Amino acid sequence: MRSYALAPELTPTYVEEVWQKLPLHVRPTLLLPAPRLSEELGCHLLLASETFQYTGSFKFRAAYHLLASVPHQQIITASSGNFGQAVAYAARLLGKEATIVVPSTAAQVKIEAIQAYGG
Repeated sequence: MRSYALAPELTPTYVEEVWQKLPLHVRPTLLLPAPRLSEELGCHLLLASETFQYTGSFKFRAAYHLLASVPHQQIITASSGNFGQAVAYAARLLGKEATIVVPSTAAQVKIEAIQAYGG
């Protein structure tokens, strides 16, 4: 198991390692052109939309990589929503158990989504 005192350096090797760990059913990211913003900024700009991922956000990629990188079968995290959903879904795919601690002010729809993914 790797242990990082700091965030890992984003080298091409590290990015490739992470990409290889992601399951095949991660949906491709929809890239949308932004012509007005591109013109204003003087560059070609695309907006990445992760709303079509199973958990509705980009956070699944990080959650899956993290859970796949640790040997523990039981995971505990704190989240007010999106990351908790991602951890719960990743844990289910990896055969792990996830406990998500949410604040009392968390949206009920987020809590229900976490529970639906097995958290």
